[in-house]
Amino acid sequence: MRGIQSENSGLSTVPEAIKAGWLKESGLKSREEKALFETLSRSLGLGEAAGIALAVKRGARFASDDRLARAEATRLGVPLTETLGILVRAVREGVCDALAADGYLKKMIDAGFFSPVRSLREVLSGNP
Repeated sequence: MRGIQSENSGLSTVPEAIKAGWLKESGLKSREEKALFETLSRSLGLGEAAGIALAVKRGARFASDDRLARAEATRLGVPLTETLGILVRAVREGVCDALAADGYLKKMIDAGFFSPVRSLREVLSGNP
């Protein structure tokens, strides 16, 4: 949310995705979520700690490309996805076509994102 509020142009579509129901915005509510967040935030960023705490306590999937956060989520038995998984799901669910998703991926790579593939077609075809 800080990125959106600071007008990061790369995050401009997040509010639209929330309105469409594709992303859900939530906060820490229960005492257990807050306690787990406090523990996790000692070694992880605040966003990663909050995301994992919510996923653990609500049985949700955690999305991150951060290696340390993914390792912690795995240790806690949280189902995972990452940026490529989100893009693949968007294509499979008709949110965008593969050409548009490849365009998003290219922009991300150009901005410094590390991707093991250059095209989502490698993933969609099952041959990464």
